[in-house]
Amino acid sequence: MRRKLTFALIAVGLVAVAGVAFAGPWSHGGFNHERVKKFVDWRISSALDEVDATPQQRKVVGAEKDALIAEAEAMMKRRGEVKDAFIGAWTSEKPNRDALHKMVDDRIDEWRALAHKAVDSGLKVHSTFDPSQRAALAEEFGQSCGGH
Repeated sequence: MRRKLTFALIAVGLVAVAGVAFAGPWSHGGFNHERVKKFVDWRISSALDEVDATPQQRKVVGAEKDALIAEAEAMMKRRGEVKDAFIGAWTSEKPNRDALHKMVDDRIDEWRALAHKAVDSGLKVHSTFDPSQRAALAEEFGQSCGGH
């Protein structure tokens, strides 16, 4: 049970890091891809340093991180289309309720798919670490999320 919980925390952590990384840069004048990448690289590198990760472990984690960031960046580039559609609906005489709901559902489905990929990445990454490293990463994740 503890092993499943540890894995679940790490998988959720990957999604959380991606979410925080992509949310922060919007609040100050737009989305900054480089700032996101630097933050995520720093956060993951720090965690890997804490567990004395091997070069092979770093390679696996880096590949998974890069794939998730690339997909999230592509999704973020499309957010302007959604914004424009909602503004267009707001300024129209009769907004299309069904089209707006479909747009929301499509975005949720995109983020759900990304979260599932993050879980799959977490599974791949999980298998590269030994039990003591996984325990240390779980503790690190717990502390970085307010100690809960």
